[in-house]
Amino acid sequence: MSAPGRPRQVAWSPMPLTEDEWRGFVNEHNAMMADVEMDLHSTLEILRARFRALVESGVLRALEADSLRETLRETLLRAQWRLNAHSRRLARMREEGEL
Repeated sequence: MSAPGRPRQVAWSPMPLTEDEWRGFVNEHNAMMADVEMDLHSTLEILRARFRALVESGVLRALEADSLRETLRETLLRAQWRLNAHSRRLARMREEGEL
């Protein structure tokens, strides 16, 4: 039993996949990545339109909208970078026979 607030230690044993299992895994992973990319892009476009509407109605100044949009864009790019890093790690694990 691990202490509260500390992650439980779990033993890792590699379970290499067959070529068909690996292809299925890669296809599922790629589909998930495409879905996430589309969601991130859609979210950014929706928020861009909302910011524009707020600026046009006078509720938000253009500089504030630009600042908010840039902060959001940077956050979404960090999320994209992390997902890409995860993809690279999976590929590396496959090359090393861990998957």
